[in-house]
Amino acid sequence: MLIFMAMNGDAEGSRVARDRAGGPEGARGPAVAGPGFWVAFGVGWLLYGGLIVSVMVVEGESVGPSLGLAG
Repeated sequence: MLIFMAMNGDAEGSRVARDRAGGPEGARGPAVAGPGFWVAFGVGWLLYGGLIVSVMVVEGESVGPSLGLAG
């Protein structure tokens, strides 16, 4: 009986915490990344690619074949 009460109390407390956090996802926030994350990820990825190409050009390597381009 005490175990059931403890479990029920814990579940009730978790429900209240979720309600206070503003939704079913709870205090951790949404489970999926928002659009801002993907924009930042894409910009970072492009900057990283640009850095690699810049280093290759400075080193004097031909960038075309590495990128799958003729030349």
